[in-house]
Amino acid sequence: MPETQKIIIPYEPHEKQWLFHNAAATYRTVVGIAGIRSGKSMAGANELIKGALSRKSRWAFIAPTYGDARAILDYTLLAFLPLEAIKDISKNEHQATLLNGSEILWRSADEPERLRALGDLDGAWLDEAEQMKPVTFTIMQGRVARLEGKILITTSPQKWFGAESRKRASWIFELLAEKGISFEPGGGEYYEGDLAAINWSVSDNPYFPPEEIERMRIEYGPLWSAQELDGQYVDLYAEGVFKAEWFKTAALPAGFEHVLISYDPAISEKAGADYSVAQKWGRSVGRAFLIEECRGHWNFPTQKELLRELCAKGPPAHQLVIEDVAYQRALIEDLSREGFAVKGVRPDGDKVARASRLSGPLAAGKVVFADDVLTQDFINEFTSFPNWAHDDRVDAAGYGVYELMGGGTPYCAPIIRDEGYI
Repeated sequence: MPETQKIIIPYEPHEKQWLFHNAAATYRTVVGIAGIRSGKSMAGANELIKGALSRKSRWAFIAPTYGDARAILDYTLLAFLPLEAIKDISKNEHQATLLNGSEILWRSADEPERLRALGDLDGAWLDEAEQMKPVTFTIMQGRVARLEGKILITTSPQKWFGAESRKRASWIFELLAEKGISFEPGGGEYYEGDLAAINWSVSDNPYFPPEEIERMRIEYGPLWSAQELDGQYVDLYAEGVFKAEWFKTAALPAGFEHVLISYDPAISEKAGADYSVAQKWGRSVGRAFLIEECRGHWNFPTQKELLRELCAKGPPAHQLVIEDVAYQRALIEDLSREGFAVKGVRPDGDKVARASRLSGPLAAGKVVFADDVLTQDFINEFTSFPNWAHDDRVDAAGYGVYELMGGGTPYCAPIIRDEGYI
């Protein structure tokens, strides 16, 4: 490619993206932590493109999985890298060569030790780096060994991973804390040593419709919005996911558009073990009503009989939504054979993240409760989550509300049965 040829990249950064690019001109490590749909991956991709086009160099971008890497290549990198700048691209070999001799490679972080084979690099971009093991960053520091080399990091934040008893802190949060960097609400720019950190919200992206942002804030609730939309590190374990003032009673309407039973079954019948919780939910005029709840330690035959009775009891249920894990599958299959409309769901991901999605409808007043259901013990289990001894009601409510309100079950993979499924 002749040196005098001008390559135009179809990219107009917004203000916070400009901060990211300006920092990359000076600092070796640039961390962009931002909400979803904020343009953070777009900023990372275009900084890589600029570096590869500026001079002959070797760059790599790393994604949590190969599927993620292919999606970044197809929908982000190739959307901005001009075709006239590409000499050759091999998706099988995970490599592109530009006309100026630069190489762009893409790899997965699921086996970080294999990244050592990349050899020397002039720059690396780690996208959604919170989902990677900390050693990924350590290895890439060694691959980008040149003094003028750049390491770009873009990610949505998550302060804790895993269950309460074995949770681990975000390695990026700890990296910034070691530098004395902590984000203030509203985002900002932070510089320490050879590291720059830029923090911004989806609300800083002028290209994303404000009405869509408002819709997501209502659905997500305040804490989940702070993390997912505003790019803030939120300690959901310490601050709690649910607030007592969100739990309100309401008179049940004369009829419901749809009624279902959500069921979180437990294995043990022993006192002190997890409870089995069945909740009957009804939808009316855009609100979910918890009509009735049964909670206890029951054997398998008793569980089936209880669900049969709860389905038949007025108002009759149209559907059963049951957690499909291990032995519970037999319960789903037995009830399906009896003609019940059953949907099995498998929990997917961190329980705090799943529960956080329920906080939005609760905070917005879209979830209300019958008087005899809303006991103090019920409220305590939610407001003390995830530090309460039991969280079975939270799981059952999450399955019920999201299925009932048409949003699907949060962070769960549906297992649809053919027999009688509506």
